[in-house]
Amino acid sequence: MLILLNPTSGSGAESDEIEGWVSTREEAELRATFGAGDARRWAREAAFAGTEIVAAAGGDGTVREVALGILEAEDSETALGIVPMGTGNDLVRSLGVPLEIPEALALLERGTPRPMDVVRLTMDGHPDSFFLNAFTGGFSGALHDALDEEVKRTWGPLSYVRCGIETWGERCLYPIRIEIDGREGSYEVLNVAVANGTTAGSGIPVAPRADLFDGELDITLILDAPLLQLPGLAAHVLAGDMHDHEALVRTRGRVVRLSSGSPLPVSVDGEAFEASQFQLEVHATRLPVVVAASPVDGRDQSG
Repeated sequence: MLILLNPTSGSGAESDEIEGWVSTREEAELRATFGAGDARRWAREAAFAGTEIVAAAGGDGTVREVALGILEAEDSETALGIVPMGTGNDLVRSLGVPLEIPEALALLERGTPRPMDVVRLTMDGHPDSFFLNAFTGGFSGALHDALDEEVKRTWGPLSYVRCGIETWGERCLYPIRIEIDGREGSYEVLNVAVANGTTAGSGIPVAPRADLFDGELDITLILDAPLLQLPGLAAHVLAGDMHDHEALVRTRGRVVRLSSGSPLPVSVDGEAFEASQFQLEVHATRLPVVVAASPVDGRDQSG
């Protein structure tokens, strides 16, 4: 087992806790990253070498780097492990991985690798990449740009709510054309979310019924609404209310093509981008990830 630690995530005490845990286990190795790209490169090398588990100890960015490295070692059976140390931790919530360091470390030993879906993403024709949890654009993309590291450190998960209140008053509409498994439509949206997991933005339930293992994506469009209705709409979304609302369009699919007349700010697993043309395609059961064993997984099925 290899644990790749981002020393800029979390606290020094958390890093010391992980280091102490590794020091008592001969089969575990800890390596601290120095800069962007280290985790991705080392994860790829470890996967090619046949390492059973490569765990990301850090925030969403570190998790994505490690996952991309494993995915680049095609046909590898290496599993992704996660020790959450960030402020978002949305993939962790969707997977049911514990948010506490000791419990997350224990899961690396007692958990079961289960192949999860990943999403291949192309933006403006650039080389394909993958994301794991969620793609959000429009208002949420602009919200990502409003966040800085000082705000995140001060407010933690509430930083998304705080900046959301400030940014909402400056919202704008984004004309988009979207095709989902061949079904086309045009909309003016405040926000668009294409989700593999259930939450984004540090626990906001953008797709409460999403399942990382079902081979489909959950798509939500938030249309404009009169000013007096906006607080109710926001509460509707934050509560994960799946009932119909005239400003919400929800559907599911496997391949999504999205175009915008002007560059659309987006957040992809917590990383900010801007582009006008997007293609998102789910690749079912592509990446093994360490999760808690279910009763079915632990049951003797020999008979």
